[in-house]
Amino acid sequence: MSNEITIGNNCYWMSSFTGTARGVRRWTESTVSGSGSSLGGTYQGTGGGGGSVNISTTHVEYCEFFLAEGGREERFRSSGMYKAFLDGHTLTVAWVGRAGEKGGSVVFIRNHTTSEDEINAGALSELLIPFWPSIFARLRAFVYVSWSIFIGLPLAFGLGALGYWVAHSGGFAAFAAIVGLIGPQLAFYLWERGWRAKREMALAQAVYDRVGAGV
Repeated sequence: MSNEITIGNNCYWMSSFTGTARGVRRWTESTVSGSGSSLGGTYQGTGGGGGSVNISTTHVEYCEFFLAEGGREERFRSSGMYKAFLDGHTLTVAWVGRAGEKGGSVVFIRNHTTSEDEINAGALSELLIPFWPSIFARLRAFVYVSWSIFIGLPLAFGLGALGYWVAHSGGFAAFAAIVGLIGPQLAFYLWERGWRAKREMALAQAVYDRVGAGV
């Protein structure tokens, strides 16, 4: 089954396949990263040194499996889901890609054996990254700079003066000025998050409806 999905001005394609799960394999990969400074700070451990070191470990769960049905077999591998099925379970797997692109990401699994559905929220979020990320980044930078210069700075000055006049406190005036300066950027960030969340829900619902219609 293949479908086209339109969310706003963005177009996607969706494919799905129903079969029996085989060769289910799960594993975890860990990535260790560190940062620090060679000057000042503190050091914990052995070996001396005068800098501070911060080490963090990121764990990512992966799963690989095959679906077989009627002589056809498909291989799937991804992260962020695939916890609620075993070998022998009957699954419907849906994967989505952007229009014009061949590669897609698994975003939905329906387990017919256990009557459970699973959504890959991480894959949906990645699909919603703008088609022209460089243009979007430049637009964001333009909005930040414009709001900071023409709205943020005057607002910061005005709120700072008002805060000092009301509270007669330099600290309160500085706080009010900071609020006025970062307020526009925060508003734009919240708007962007809301925009992404609405489209992520719309894309998930579209996939859910099409899988349901094809089963």
